[in-house]
Amino acid sequence: MRATRERARLMFGKFKPVLKQIATLLRDGQLDAAAALLSDPEVAQHREGRRLSQQLGQALLERARHHLQARALFHAWDDLTCARRFAGNDPETARLERDILVAAVELARDELHAGRPDLAIQLIDDLRRRGAQDVSLNALADVARNWHKARRLAQGGDLYGAVDLLRRIEPKASGLKALSRERDEYEQQLERVQKLEGELAEQIAAENWLEVLRTAAALLAELPAHRLAMAARRRAWHALGAGSVSAVQTQSQVAPAEAPAGPGKQPLMEDRCMLHVDGGGSYLICVADHVTIGNRSSNATVPLLANISSSHVEIVRDRGGYVIWPNRPVAINGVQVSRPTPIKRDARITLASGVEFRFRLPSPMSMTALLEPLHSSYLDRRFDAIVLLARFCLVGDDPSCHIHAPDTPRHTLLVERRHPLQFLLRGPGPIRVNNLLAGAEASFPVPANVELPSAKLTILPYDH
Repeated sequence: MRATRERARLMFGKFKPVLKQIATLLRDGQLDAAAALLSDPEVAQHREGRRLSQQLGQALLERARHHLQARALFHAWDDLTCARRFAGNDPETARLERDILVAAVELARDELHAGRPDLAIQLIDDLRRRGAQDVSLNALADVARNWHKARRLAQGGDLYGAVDLLRRIEPKASGLKALSRERDEYEQQLERVQKLEGELAEQIAAENWLEVLRTAAALLAELPAHRLAMAARRRAWHALGAGSVSAVQTQSQVAPAEAPAGPGKQPLMEDRCMLHVDGGGSYLICVADHVTIGNRSSNATVPLLANISSSHVEIVRDRGGYVIWPNRPVAINGVQVSRPTPIKRDARITLASGVEFRFRLPSPMSMTALLEPLHSSYLDRRFDAIVLLARFCLVGDDPSCHIHAPDTPRHTLLVERRHPLQFLLRGPGPIRVNNLLAGAEASFPVPANVELPSAKLTILPYDH
């Protein structure tokens, strides 16, 4: 007995400084540092170590409750997991786990009610990676993934598949008005597409190539990946590019000087936003395939403080590249153009005296282009460039990046959803969105504050 007490006394003497440090850390609320020291098995097995372990477990459970009240579910779950290591799996721990899972189900439902299945998927997947399992969460995950898949189908041009998938998951998603509303929108869009497809077939048969271009552009505005529209556009360009005088005369009759002759409908204003990089620059991001440049008083996508018309020029993107549609006088590299003309890399576009842009394609990996103002005084806002975003662009500190972020490794910014506008950012380091850690991939709507290890981005709606 005396030998046992002597051994205990010697062990206490050996670990006394560490145990005192752990007690001080617990008193100061530095729970993570205390947990690191108590992870030493020899320290934890000491009698005083066991007492401090119980104290740490209770403190972690209390902090997890505070995180739960603040809806910081990941922090709450991490504290709960850590508390189990030190305090065991008692009824109090099991009760807190149920409360966190209930809150997670409510939060996932809120995201689905708001029409954000991607955020619901991210929430559920992050909890699953932490070891959380719940039947209700699994059911919501199935709905969210199928909803997200339906959106992908629609973006890829398969409206039939998108509508069918949403109809099949609707019974499992009772009460989700956003899902039913989206299904109705796809059905209405499908009707518009079918009507345009019929018109396009008639115009091709009649060899009315100018109308083919307009209808094809309208179809591509509905479905950017519409193969029939892209093929019809190429065929129309080939026919109009033969240099016939009658084609140019026909165009001038269809599009008099006072009436814009754009290739499609006006893009929605939510197809654009502003992005500011602390220590970098400011950018106007346009995600539509059809961008209009006009004066400040117009509804142009890019409004300018200049003496130009309300729809002075339109820039259209398809798989072949970029085409400029001049509704008023426009020069490319000093040469006046009066008909639709492809834009080549590093072209200089002049709209009026002193109103010039340089057209750049920084990366061969992306069709995203930049319109860089050669003078900034005519811009509605002070932007370093207008980004014509073709699904994704690059953010970082090398010359191939579209958005310059000093001292930042290359990240990829993707358009995840158009209406309402939502982005997906992927990169090598941790990404924080609106003060929440999201890891190496983050999905966020506009507006948002995004923090990278070496840069901060602010994304805001554009409203002039």
